[in-house]
Amino acid sequence: MCRCFPEALNLNTQGLYQSVKSGADLSEAAFTVISTSNKLQQCMLDNGFDVKDNKAEVEAKDLSLGQGWIVLRAEEIDSATYADLAAAIAPCFTPAQCNPELIRGFFMNYLRKSKELMNDQLTGFLKEWLDIIGNMEKKGQEVVSAAENLTEKITHMPDKIKAIRDEVCVGEACLEQQVTSFIQKISSLNELVHVVENSKAAAITAVQVIPEMITQTRTAIEAAEADPDVNFLIELIKSGRLTKVDNIWNSFQAVQKLPEIVGHLKKSTTSIQRVVTQYNSYGHNAKAVIGEVLSLQWDTTAVGSGMTKIQQIIKTELEAPLGNLTNTIGQLGSVLDSFPVKDGRFALQTGVASYQRYSTVSMDVPCTRQGRKTFSAAGFKKTYSYPEFYLCPYGPKRIPWPNHHIPFIKVRT
Repeated sequence: MCRCFPEALNLNTQGLYQSVKSGADLSEAAFTVISTSNKLQQCMLDNGFDVKDNKAEVEAKDLSLGQGWIVLRAEEIDSATYADLAAAIAPCFTPAQCNPELIRGFFMNYLRKSKELMNDQLTGFLKEWLDIIGNMEKKGQEVVSAAENLTEKITHMPDKIKAIRDEVCVGEACLEQQVTSFIQKISSLNELVHVVENSKAAAITAVQVIPEMITQTRTAIEAAEADPDVNFLIELIKSGRLTKVDNIWNSFQAVQKLPEIVGHLKKSTTSIQRVVTQYNSYGHNAKAVIGEVLSLQWDTTAVGSGMTKIQQIIKTELEAPLGNLTNTIGQLGSVLDSFPVKDGRFALQTGVASYQRYSTVSMDVPCTRQGRKTFSAAGFKKTYSYPEFYLCPYGPKRIPWPNHHIPFIKVRT
């Protein structure tokens, strides 16, 4: 105790210690300092002085859930892990150069522990994306099939309607307002239906982007599950992108790839969104016109009977396949709406929450004061001054130890 306490006080006065305390230095000199600090901390613990911290306060502030966010934690970087990290990468900044085995050893261990903590959640939402993308592909193919079915069903419908009109609209027989309005609606309906038919080509184009979306998502899952690439890590260190604890997320390849992958996925959804937005609107407009056409009542005259036959053709040959296509496009839209990447709902933030640690020393220590005593002998008196030793209270004195660090990802899905 008489050794480690004053040494700990002295260590705190060193300029480099402040950088080590905050995790801002991973140099060889920092390794020496953190190793010394760890030994002194253990000495203090062995002598009955606890280490306290504000971890709970930091967790409540930086790692709490809310507003649709989930928090994934990597392995905590305590002072021992900090020392191991510095030992692994510090040689890269010296003439000795990087030691691949040291780097592999540290990151295999650290990233394995981190994967155990967070990979179920990380790969979990990525696998949910795969399911959603698979449903998009399925619904996209259903749109193509429904559009083909519509085309097949209505191939001869215009000719049938024309034949009825030619038969009953002789001379001025069809000039009545209700009839002319009905015929205009049929014409408008034909135009809308032909536009909706074009959803087939648009859906085929949209579905073509889905295999790449699946590949991109699987790439992210594979990166999350893969062992660390030592060459990648060495290049990361040499490039200066891993010089402090806050840079630790740069070593997680899956996390680094994810923003780019999300960008690709979001871009890919635009062609699918176009099918939904454009053709769903046309389909509903056509269904509305069908409703108007079928709602009209006719008398039993030749013209009225002809218009009733046209209504029957539309009901039997157009209403169901058009409704099926429109509903299928709507279902594709619902699947797309469930994809968090589509509208920017998905977000990812990485960070490192650091909490302070310290020991408080309060104890009785030897103190001195000037004592005086008078001696008498043979009629002579003499007063002497001398140092007097006694126990006096010391403290409380706080000794800061290096922070511990909790790397985290906040994800909004």
